[in-house]
Amino acid sequence: MVKVRTPLEREIGKLIVAVQQEWNRHAGEDGIWQESEQVMYRSHDLLKQAKAENLQSFLADRTVSQFLGESWLKRHPQVMRFVRPIEKSVPGSNKSFEADGSAAAQLQR
Repeated sequence: MVKVRTPLEREIGKLIVAVQQEWNRHAGEDGIWQESEQVMYRSHDLLKQAKAENLQSFLADRTVSQFLGESWLKRHPQVMRFVRPIEKSVPGSNKSFEADGSAAAQLQR
């Protein structure tokens, strides 16, 4: 049976691949790979919630960047191009995307 994924699920899948690449790149580096692994798990949580059509309430008042970890995203700016489409797709999750000086806003500049 062919898997049918929504555009949001496809975008989150791209994010997961990007995070996995960073995790692999840092394999064996004390502290760094564990944090990347946590971000990878959080990315999978986003996919699970998107499949359940529950992502907006799961995030509550957080942006996707806040949920994943803004400090990690600052150190891995190449991943932000995969976060932006997700934040734009989830109503309310991009409310502070540019206005509050978050990692996402700083990385866009």
